[in-house]
Amino acid sequence: MSTEPLAVHAHYTRDEVLGAIGAATPEKPPTVREGVVWAAEANADVFFVTLRKSDKTFSATTMYHDYAISPTEFHWESQSTTSIASRTGQRYINHAGRGSRVLLLAREVPEQRDFLYLGPAQYVRHSGDRPISITWRLDCELPPLFFLEARAVS
Repeated sequence: MSTEPLAVHAHYTRDEVLGAIGAATPEKPPTVREGVVWAAEANADVFFVTLRKSDKTFSATTMYHDYAISPTEFHWESQSTTSIASRTGQRYINHAGRGSRVLLLAREVPEQRDFLYLGPAQYVRHSGDRPISITWRLDCELPPLFFLEARAVS
């Protein structure tokens, strides 16, 4: 399934994204709260990133360090239990060769209901394990104001 229903740099709720890519329907409503969704229907990993995390709303194991490196590169950390050797870790690192996609969305704080769709992303490199730190190259440059916000949390 294509991401055509999603416009890069538009704002969407989780439910709107999952509905747009076919991962949720009226018969199968979304039940996701996590920031990572494997949407088999769209052959895509969808990452919902919150940039500014606090220990009031995030546990120690979910205080991932996600931030913009440049207008076209984004640093993202996998879930704390994801190893490089796992099926999920391998899907992230080898997504292009396997024909799957990575779709990246972000918001500044948890109180925001909607996320900015940053667009499709391509694997560049990784380091670490449990969590895996991955650098993604965005297909579309970040909007300048959002880049400043997303870089500031680094």
